[in-house]
Parts: sequence; C-alpha cells; structure tokens
Amino acid sequence: MAEPTLFVDADLIDDILAVVDQRRALDGVALRHDLAGTPEDHCLRVRGSLWLAMALDDVTTTTASQRQPVRSARLGTWGAAWLAGWSAFVRPRVCPAWTATTLAPGVSSRADLAAACAARAWPLVTRDGRLATAARGLSSFAPEHFAAMFLPLVDARTRFFERFDQHSLARASARAGATRDALEREAIQLGQLRNLYAYIWRDRPGD
Repeated sequence: MAEPTLFVDADLIDDILAVVDQRRALDGVALRHDLAGTPEDHCLRVRGSLWLAMALDDVTTTTASQRQPVRSARLGTWGAAWLAGWSAFVRPRVCPAWTATTLAPGVSSRADLAAACAARAWPLVTRDGRLATAARGLSSFAPEHFAAMFLPLVDARTRFFERFDQHSLARASARAGATRDALEREAIQLGQLRNLYAYIWRDRPGD
C-alpha cells in the first residue's frame, strides 16, 4: 500500500454515511437534532464529500484520517441498509482507486492531528476551522475546493453515475442463480439509492 500523502477529516466521510438523513428529509421526517444547518446545507455537505471521494479516486491517492468513520456511525439512526449501500457497493465500485487509512489510535485532538500532519507535511482537507487554524503553516482545503483542483463537479457527477449504473447491471448479471423476488428487491434498493444520490448531486444555482 502506498504511503498517505494527504489528511482527510473523517467527519467528511461521516457526511457521506449520513445519506439516510437526506432520505428522511425527502420523506418529510425530521433530521437528527445534532445536524448543523438546514437540510439543504447538509445536502450540500454530502455532495461536497462525494465530489471529494471522486477526485481522490481520480488521482489514485492514499489518505489518512483520524478514525474509521463507519465505526463511529450510529447505525440505529442512520440505518444499516443505507450505510451498507455505501460501504459494500458505492465505495468499492464507484471510487475504488482511493485508498483510505487511519492514524495511530490516540491521535484525535486538533493539536495532535496538526502535529501529525506537520511531521509528514500533509495538506489537510477539512471543514473544521479550528483544525485548520491549529495546522497553520500547512495547506488546508475545504473538500469542494480540493476536489475542484482535480475534477470538475460535472465530471465527478457523470463518472459517479456511469460507474453506479455499470456495476448495478454487473451485479444483477452476476446473480444468475438468485430468485426473481431477490433480484427485484435488490433492483428496488439500488434504484432507491440511485435516486437519493441523484437528489444529492443535483445542480444548484451558482454551480
């Protein structure tokens, strides 16, 4: 495995894992009380993190984060099925060239993270202004700004859905022995997941 060249705040990946909250918003269910901002603010954060994921895949990079985001997810709130859609399908099929690693256990405070990045001269990708301040002297980027340097938003979105659709078809073809009911359930689940990502990736004024 290649050595990491960049620090990516695990909170950015938590945003991706929270796609179920966008599903709940579409269904008229209240978002988690601890999500900052409006549902649309949160949706834009999810889109920015997805854009970052596609850019990291585009440059075939290895990154380091302070923890494993999946382990911090509250599955009872976010929904195990939506989380599985990312971890078992989207992550390995749609952005497979991005390798994510974690720092040593215990490196979690902003001061510790800044020191770890400084020791390795890693740029940081984060929305945490206090972390960026603690790492002064190092390059720090919001996910959207970092992603835009390598992959335009429209290209990231196009590639995302090309790969999603390609692997959806391949997944169905590979399950030749599955029952018709099982294939129909999976097709419905993937269709719901695709619709959710289409909602998140949609154009906004100013794009």
